[in-house]
Amino acid sequence: MTTQNECENWFLTLQATASGSLKQKKLLGNIELAAASPTLPEGIRKEAQANLAWNGSYDGISGINKDVMLVVGTSDDLTPEQVSIRMVGQINGSWLVRFKGLPQVGSHYAPVEYGENSLNFLGMDESPLKR
Repeated sequence: MTTQNECENWFLTLQATASGSLKQKKLLGNIELAAASPTLPEGIRKEAQANLAWNGSYDGISGINKDVMLVVGTSDDLTPEQVSIRMVGQINGSWLVRFKGLPQVGSHYAPVEYGENSLNFLGMDESPLKR
């Protein structure tokens, strides 16, 4: 089952791309394909469907009041480095994890490292939101 937080994190990937750019259109096309694909796991389909249904905007990310870990690769052609840094700066209690040399969806290339970072993030209780 996909949680709202998972959907929000997936959507941040979409919002990290430049508005109207070819890269964003490519990502949007991939999300549309994932939402309709009967061969993908249900969780991925639901995340994609939630992204397509969400009517929020990049401007609203500063209102997120949950801990967020934004994970990007330094060779990610869909999420420019400067946008990732700006996004994390807007979300109180967020982490930016950058994997050197990995592309978009780097979890396919380094699943153990992604999992370890996720568990570390979830195990921390360091958010200023909880103080």
